[in-house]
Amino acid sequence: MVAMDVLCSWHPWPVERAWPLRADEEATFVTTLADAAEESDPRETARPEGWTRSDLTAVVTALRQGVTGTQLLTHAPGRHPATLHAAYRAADQALHSTLTAFDRLLTTPTMSSLSADGPVAARLLPRPVADLVTVAYHTAGAGNTLAAGKIRAHIAEASAHAAALEEDVAAARFRDDACIIARELFHPQQSCAWSHAYFVPSRVGQLTPIRLADLLQLPRRRRTGPREAHVGFPGLAPLDLPPLDHDRHP
Repeated sequence: MVAMDVLCSWHPWPVERAWPLRADEEATFVTTLADAAEESDPRETARPEGWTRSDLTAVVTALRQGVTGTQLLTHAPGRHPATLHAAYRAADQALHSTLTAFDRLLTTPTMSSLSADGPVAARLLPRPVADLVTVAYHTAGAGNTLAAGKIRAHIAEASAHAAALEEDVAAARFRDDACIIARELFHPQQSCAWSHAYFVPSRVGQLTPIRLADLLQLPRRRRTGPREAHVGFPGLAPLDLPPLDHDRHP
């Protein structure tokens, strides 16, 4: 058996599970926070500044570790459910607003949509946006539709790889096996499925630290993890990223 501190040394809370929440579990997590916020005394939860970055960090760390909403409130008693819920909602709203802009960009990859939606979409998916910009720059926009199709294909491949890993984690018979597979899904210091340039997060729990900071336009903390695909819009230089690893655990 692999030692706990080797498998998931970045996990702060002493809970048995050590892999990210699934989509349905994340929905339950949010409902738990919302219910707790509604039942809490507003005089205790009201703060002039609203949610803080530490609230957001607590929420996303819990989602990545597989901590339930109830466990989070138990192990982080200094955090108020209202501000934790508000932090999640802020990230969720920013994510879906950005995904909407990116979808418009791929659906109608014109020069005007690049100008209108490109900067917003690049907060979450800078590499695909940079690819479109590069094609537009060299073809005067003539190759945008073809490039958008290729980008969709790359996204589908990255999404399928991440989904397969989530299925493997759920199917693992032993905890250590699930932990090892989950490290390929998310790892704060190594390349992983969720940090791939063409992986499109569909929920807050899938956001890596760099993507989350860029999405909410927060200052980046000192980088200790893998280099993610970030180029400032309208950067043209592609990043040298590792290809997808299709080897799956039995």
